[in-house]
Amino acid sequence: MFLFILTGLVSLLVYNSSFQTFAANSYLSSLAKKLKTNITVEKVEINLFDDFTLTNLYIEDLHQDTLLFAKKIEVDIEEFSIKEKLIKLDNATLHDAYFNLKKYENDSTTSLQFIIDHFKPKKKTESSWVFALNEVELKNVRFNYNDEHSDKIPFGVDYKHIGLTNVNGLINQIDLIPKGVDCKIKQLSFNEQSGFVVDEFYAEANAVSYTHLRAHETG
Repeated sequence: MFLFILTGLVSLLVYNSSFQTFAANSYLSSLAKKLKTNITVEKVEINLFDDFTLTNLYIEDLHQDTLLFAKKIEVDIEEFSIKEKLIKLDNATLHDAYFNLKKYENDSTTSLQFIIDHFKPKKKTESSWVFALNEVELKNVRFNYNDEHSDKIPFGVDYKHIGLTNVNGLINQIDLIPKGVDCKIKQLSFNEQSGFVVDEFYAEANAVSYTHLRAHETG
């Protein structure tokens, strides 16, 4: 999700960390007003067209609940062009992050949809940004998904109410397709709140939506 705010942050490349942080929070405050939510970052460090680090990034959903918190996000920039509307990243590492996705009782979409809608092209003739990402590394990540339209089941993995902790892994060969994401999952491990534990998982996956995932094991 931090990728949505990358365009504004890259403009701060030539300044020192304290100014980058001040300017980043000014930009995020303006963005938050447009989204009618709260977005903050404690510290920003950007090296000229090379890499950047965000410390304590916090994003709320429209119900004033946490959507994303990341203690640290480190990103290596491979290519960036405002003229060509191109963002190409080599790899991104999320440290101690918490992603809290919900489908509220009175909503038909997830709590992330308002951000996705904001960054969609407003006109058919308006070209959107092209984004590419080679690799994502997860280090001690938590992920929750709760669908308030569905009751919780008493036992087993409840795919409408997922709680993952100690998520660690490497995802590469990422391809953003119109209906979702194609990727290769390597070394993924996590604990699910039902007691289900994955120690090591490898797969090629196609995520068509936030609640539908197709995967097959790789040899």
